[in-house]
Amino acid sequence: MKGISVISTARIDPVTYDLPRDDKLRNERLMKLVNKAIGQQVHRYPVSSDRRSVMYGPIMSLDDLDAIGAWY
Repeated sequence: MKGISVISTARIDPVTYDLPRDDKLRNERLMKLVNKAIGQQVHRYPVSSDRRSVMYGPIMSLDDLDAIGAWY
C-alpha cells in the first residue's frame, strides 16, 4: 500500500521515557515527522544529508530528530 505513513507518537513523547511532560517538544517532533512524510510521499523529495532540512536521514534517535530542521 502506498501513500500511508505510521508515526508512533509514543516514541516521541518524553513522558514515555519517564521525563516531564513537554507538549511543545512532542508537537515539534510530530510536525517534523509529518512534514518528512509529506515531503517523501507527496513531493517525492529525496532523503538529504543536510541537517537543516526535515528531509535529513537517517534519523537514528530522538537527538537526531531534535537536531534537524523543521522544513524542507
